[in-house]
Amino acid sequence: LFSRATLVLALLAIGGVGSALEYFGVTSFSEERDPRVQQWDPRVEPIAAFVENERGLTFDYPVYVNFLTEQEYVDLFTGDAAWEPDQATIDYYADLSALYDAAGLATDLDLLASENTVFSVSTLGFYSFDTDTIFIRGNELTPDVKAVLAHELVHALQAQHFDIALGGQNDLALRSIVEADALRVEDVYISTLSEADQETVRVALTADASDDAALSDVPVALVEQNIAPYVLGPQLLESVFADRGNAGVDALIETPPTEEILVDPTLFGTGQRDAVITVDVPEGATVIEESQPLSMIDMLAMLDAWLPWRDARGALDDWNGGGYASYVTSEGVACFSVDASFDTTPDRFFDAVVAWAAASQSSATPQIDGQRVLFEACERTESATTPPTPVITMTTAIFYEHSAVSELPAGTPDEEVDAWRCVARTMVDHPEAAPLLMQPEWSADDEAAYDSILTSVYPSCGVPAVPD
Repeated sequence: LFSRATLVLALLAIGGVGSALEYFGVTSFSEERDPRVQQWDPRVEPIAAFVENERGLTFDYPVYVNFLTEQEYVDLFTGDAAWEPDQATIDYYADLSALYDAAGLATDLDLLASENTVFSVSTLGFYSFDTDTIFIRGNELTPDVKAVLAHELVHALQAQHFDIALGGQNDLALRSIVEADALRVEDVYISTLSEADQETVRVALTADASDDAALSDVPVALVEQNIAPYVLGPQLLESVFADRGNAGVDALIETPPTEEILVDPTLFGTGQRDAVITVDVPEGATVIEESQPLSMIDMLAMLDAWLPWRDARGALDDWNGGGYASYVTSEGVACFSVDASFDTTPDRFFDAVVAWAAASQSSATPQIDGQRVLFEACERTESATTPPTPVITMTTAIFYEHSAVSELPAGTPDEEVDAWRCVARTMVDHPEAAPLLMQPEWSADDEAAYDSILTSVYPSCGVPAVPD
């Protein structure tokens, strides 16, 4: 466990997502034509046939693929062709921006502009439900463009075979599965290319310094929320596909898992279901978001922005769902209310929210009600700051923690599984180990330093001896 090879693979998987990220959802671009064509573009047809064969499904009709130059693609989000929101949408995004402040994740955020930046910088293609069209960043069929095309064709195929309604209450879970499905097929397609072409794809799909610079003003939490489906979904889908093949993937799309299962795939098959809790909006307040299921990932992102990973993640170990609603008070302040439920005592979550409020300068004051924790968080004062830049991001930490337990033998006692989780969480927070974990290449000295730190962590987590 925790070998250098495992870590490098994890970092490549997550790092590659940054540039391969694509927007699979509803768009409102105004210039597009009726995409239902009579036959496949000859450039697309062989890849479509590959996708059909690998996915075990058949296209009902060809899909239009819009190959765009770099500037044409960027203009979809930032140029004259970009969607122009009406005033109601602008106001709604302003309220959502204020909620990022209430969650302690940003100050003075322009959410709409930040989302456009994420999409224009970090995407290589997307499938639009509105126009049934695939948009590709590139008008030459290079190896990386072919790989992205294979990914997007999976989404088009999904849309023809499943009732996929994004934007609902299970949006993150559904996105995680459909993205994992597309990533798996994309990976298989890439494996058929020559070694030289595979290296071309790897370089093209990995975020570089210019991408990081362009996203430097975007809140980490927003980038993480967009990346999360690409990290969470594959962890679960990989094991389901190995066990049941495409039929298992179909079942996941039709009945997405809970977010807790996505964070901890070892819970899959345990019948995990979230409690259904309704959150009332205060009298006289204007609703931003109606009462809906509370997102475990959103709570984790909020806590992790200000607390050590061990405290933030540990606070959600006994998660049982909850409710959430947001609103603007009669005084004009944006707030959200949370009612979080747990399988056992909620003390750790309560303590974490108290610590988060103190660190982020929030006035939130949580209360315990049996196995539930309730609190309201509102826009912070003008002196409030943005969270510190993390050494290891939330999605990377989730991936790393899962790697610590995913290959343990079946039937491993819960105490031993918890011990390995403890090791992973401790390493993520370790001031010397954390920077090492983010290095894609290690020297012999780095390897020795990592092993030394890991060995020192074992006893504190109840791992009795260095594993073979």
